[in-house]
Amino acid sequence: MWFKKKTQPNARMDTLIGQHTIIHGDVHFSGGLHVYGQIKGNLSSDDEKAVLSLGKSACVDGNITVPFIMTNGTITGDVRSEQHIVLHENAKVNGNVYYKLIETDVGVTMNGQLIHLDENSQVVSVDEEIEAEQNNLMTGEYR
Repeated sequence: MWFKKKTQPNARMDTLIGQHTIIHGDVHFSGGLHVYGQIKGNLSSDDEKAVLSLGKSACVDGNITVPFIMTNGTITGDVRSEQHIVLHENAKVNGNVYYKLIETDVGVTMNGQLIHLDENSQVVSVDEEIEAEQNNLMTGEYR
């Protein structure tokens, strides 16, 4: 009654990446993606209701740009959640986390910055942000 209604992600999972699967390359998806295996590449979705779920054995070595993220696995790279991110007790994140709404359990390991995105933040992918920063360094323009 006193709290805002939470934005609930779609519970449907369209794609499953099994524990013994290793994917080398970027993954772009819509709907729901559940990962138990390894992805060595970036994960992204333009679908505003897309959900990424990482199981305890999941390992992502790359940047993630997805509206809803639930993780109990390991991420090495920057994470951008435009809606809601949940870090469960075994989650390990080695990179910056850009979020609008975040939940964390006791036991989460994070090495990086937590950067809150307000309602006026322009949503760009982490890769675009890194590229812009590199261009600024090369041209001598600094923020």
